[in-house]
Amino acid sequence: MKKILVVESSPMGDKSVSRRLTKDILGELLEKHPGSSVTVRDLTQKPLPHLTAEQLVAFATLLEKRD
Repeated sequence: MKKILVVESSPMGDKSVSRRLTKDILGELLEKHPGSSVTVRDLTQKPLPHLTAEQLVAFATLLEKRD
């Protein structure tokens, strides 16, 4: 394994069971695959922007009708 992506989304921080579980699993993965790179994305620290109605309509517009 060369790359590991961890996506955190619980707003509970240190009290989050899922974050503790993720930490344990990550530790096991790194033990089995030393030298792997780890990227952590914490959606509570840097949330993804919500889609707007305009963007959703654009996704549903046929390619030949887009401008």
